[in-house]
Amino acid sequence: MRNLRSPAATAPLARGSGVSIVASALIAALCGACNPETYAGARAISVQNQYDHLGCDALAANIKASETRIAELKGLMAKAERGGAGSAISNSVYWPQMAQDQANLRIMRETLEGRQECAARR
Repeated sequence: MRNLRSPAATAPLARGSGVSIVASALIAALCGACNPETYAGARAISVQNQYDHLGCDALAANIKASETRIAELKGLMAKAERGGAGSAISNSVYWPQMAQDQANLRIMRETLEGRQECAARR
C-alpha cells in the first residue's frame, strides 16, 4: 500500500503551528506588559496627563483612595478564588479594574513626584 500523503499536503499544518507559536508569544508579551506589579503597561492603559490639573492635596487624596480601592479589589479577588469558578470570576471581573486602578495610581504618583511645589510640602 502506498502512502497517500505528500509533503505538500502537510505543509499548511506546519505553517499553522508556526502562526500559533507567534500568536502565543504575542499574547504572553501583552499580558506581561499589563502586569500591575511591574507597571510596564501603565502607559498603555492609562491617559498620561489626566491628573495634571489636580493640586498636590487632591493628588494625595486620590492616591490614598486608589490604594484603598486596590486593597479592596485584592480582597475581593482572594474571596472569589475560594469558590469553584472563582479564578475565572476573579480574572474576568476584578482583574481588569485592578489593573486600571494600579496604572492610574502609578500615573498619579509620577505626577505628584514630578511637581516641585508638592515636594516642598512633604
